[in-house]
Amino acid sequence: MERVLDNEEMLWKQKSHSNWLMLGDRNTKYFHSQANNRRRVNQINALKLEDGMWCYEEERLKYEAISFYQRLYTEEKGNMGNFPVRRMVPTVEAEIIEALDRKVTIQEVHDTLFGGRNIMDNVVLV
Repeated sequence: MERVLDNEEMLWKQKSHSNWLMLGDRNTKYFHSQANNRRRVNQINALKLEDGMWCYEEERLKYEAISFYQRLYTEEKGNMGNFPVRRMVPTVEAEIIEALDRKVTIQEVHDTLFGGRNIMDNVVLV
């Protein structure tokens, strides 16, 4: 069933892509209707807040969206509840973060480039 749905989705994407290629992004009625439709679909008109109330004010929507993602990526795991992204993104241990942050030494660069050989091993004397 999953494969059938994937195939159907791919078919519709291909059809819409062919329409786009034929009618293009020229200054046409088709282009403007597609652009306006896309804008309508992508627009967030309301959010359900933590207290269960719905918010429709544009400034409050902006504030809530920004604060949600700030909390999501700055607080400890348990504070945001069961958010699906938490399970999909692997976590990096503190030791690995420290190793990635430290400066690379000239010796490490040399060993990586030349495999521990002396640079003079690569010089051919004529």
